[in-house]
This record gives sequence, C-alpha cells and structure tokens, in this order.
Amino acid sequence: MNAAKVIEFATVQVTEVCINCGCLFTMPEALRVELRKNHRRFFCPNGHEQFYPQESDVERLTRELKEMREQKIREAARANVAEAHLADLQKRVRNGVCPCCKRSFANLRRHMATKHPGTTP
Repeated sequence: MNAAKVIEFATVQVTEVCINCGCLFTMPEALRVELRKNHRRFFCPNGHEQFYPQESDVERLTRELKEMREQKIREAARANVAEAHLADLQKRVRNGVCPCCKRSFANLRRHMATKHPGTTP
C-alpha cells in the first residue's frame, strides 16, 4: 500500500488595501516585492487595477549613480576648458600680451602695476 506523501510549505502573506474600493486582501510577499520592482499592474479581488508607481531603492540608486557619472563628465569637461583657457593666458603673458587689454608690451610687469593695479599676470 502506498502512503501519500504530504508536502508542507509556508509563504509569507502581506496585506494590501485597494486604492479604489478599500478592499483588504493579501498576496505573497515575494509577489509584492516583484510588483514593486517591475511596476506591473495587478488587480484587487473586486477587479480594480492598480500598481506601485514609487521608485524602488535599486532604481533610485541606479538613477543617482547615473546622475553622478554625468556630473563627473560635465565637471571634467569644464576643467578641460578652464585648463585650456589658463594655458592660453599663460602663453600670451609669456609673450608680453596684457591679459586685461590684449595689447603687447615689452615690460608687461610694469604695465600691469601701473594700468591694472590689483591684478597679477
């Protein structure tokens, strides 16, 4: 005689309230986690469609990481432009061109001290 095998398992159920009719219902916790992750639509027992629109922690962190990477790229581009501008100014000053009035001088230091006091070449 074959004895029937009994398989027991337990699932954790979580409660939800329908946003339309207020009906209290349960669903497996794993299903709720999945629905929050993929934002798919589900239905209450009375057939009202709903979903979780909130951004999940993973989505939020992914978005923040992407924003930080983009900001880093923008800052690097700004730094490159500033370095190029500084290099251009240094070259012009070495060649005796005033950075303020763009004219050439044999003695740029004296010109800066007399015509543009408070600035340094």
